[in-house]
Amino acid sequence: MGLPEVPSVEEVISSMRMPRSKFRENAEYMLAESDVFERALKSDVYRQLWGEKKYPADIDTLFQMPVLTSAFYTRYPERDPRIPVGPVKEGSDAWLCSTGSKRMKFYPFSDYDAKRLGIYGARSHAIAGMSPGDTLINCGAEPPHCSLAMSQWMAQTYGENSVPVVRGMKPEAVMQELLKNAENVVGMIGVPLISLRFLNTVTEKAGRPLKQLFPKFKSAILGGEALNEQQRASFRKLGIEGYGIYASAELCVPAAGCSNNKGSHLFCDTNVYYLKTDEGVKPIWACDNGDIGELFVTTPNREAFPLVNFSTNDVIEVLDKECPCGITHPRINVISRTDDVLNVGGAKAYEQHIEEKFEDVGRDHVIPDWQIHWSKDNDSGFHRFDILIDNDSLDVDVIKEALLKSLSNDNRTEQLYQAQEAGILGVEVHALPHKSFGEKVVTAQHKRVRIVKKF
Repeated sequence: MGLPEVPSVEEVISSMRMPRSKFRENAEYMLAESDVFERALKSDVYRQLWGEKKYPADIDTLFQMPVLTSAFYTRYPERDPRIPVGPVKEGSDAWLCSTGSKRMKFYPFSDYDAKRLGIYGARSHAIAGMSPGDTLINCGAEPPHCSLAMSQWMAQTYGENSVPVVRGMKPEAVMQELLKNAENVVGMIGVPLISLRFLNTVTEKAGRPLKQLFPKFKSAILGGEALNEQQRASFRKLGIEGYGIYASAELCVPAAGCSNNKGSHLFCDTNVYYLKTDEGVKPIWACDNGDIGELFVTTPNREAFPLVNFSTNDVIEVLDKECPCGITHPRINVISRTDDVLNVGGAKAYEQHIEEKFEDVGRDHVIPDWQIHWSKDNDSGFHRFDILIDNDSLDVDVIKEALLKSLSNDNRTEQLYQAQEAGILGVEVHALPHKSFGEKVVTAQHKRVRIVKKF
């Protein structure tokens, strides 16, 4: 028992079409061959969670085990929090990656984990039509933002080239380098909003369409925040296709965007995934179309800090089992991420559903970007949404009316509308010039924060 050898790029790409009948057999094999439970017991976290109880390594047992709700590693508290990523010598060769939280927690990857991460990231690239050796624009995909750190490790693992575009670097500073590589650039890795803004700025300053600047540029792999349909359409206007990925600090890149459909394929040949619904718990591959629940995972092939019955706190929906793209692994849609649920005086809604309402309004009005500043009066319990919009030519009353109408017409968001009608929630829209919007908007670790709590 132990850890398997890291597969080749060819092997992980071919396994995208693993027969569905093999998923359970593969999961049972991974658990039986792995020493994940023994390795987990080396951590104080699991010893406190499990006590002295020994659990057999099988799928059905996983569903009955105590749930791990926080996977952040705290073994090296003496680590300088100002150093976001680097090798540590105490006890292992783990890499510590900052999650970007205010408390600067860290999560470890061993060299083995980093290599596997890079190889499995090849799936996202293959779906997006990229190959090892391609030159990519790397826009915001570097440590400590470890959900997208796979781009760095892919470069180390099998020789991919990338032109970095890091936070704070003006497009002019990299224009010359990009244009030197113009004939070879085929794609981009990054965060949706930042990547769009960067590409639009480059084309504006060059005075030429993107495809004239980079004839081979065809796709972008996008994570860190949800890729919405409005953003996908904006990438298509530039002549390229955007592929969203589902990623997290704990799991890195467990899924890859689908080339034909909404959602991402959750790959079941490296981790064991299962869904907790109102009816109970079942493996992800046994779920039916439309099943909704909380995603759990066990990572038999992670070395530095294995996860056993870990709750992602992400609510997902399982989509069609059969996908036209040919990938056999289950396709999912992420309904809400951790902390995405808003509770406004008892009225609840998911952040993603609120974002969809802005997409609805954006079909008739140009809304390049927006952010909600959410405040609360603790004495009265009154909540207030100050909505900042990056377009000072809009009529704020028209936008407010359109947004409230969209909220009221959807049973997923109508509670917010009802809270506004009941006087629990106040809504004000502020249409700002681009410069003023940029000064007021709040960002965190390359991500656009859509809703900012001010209390």
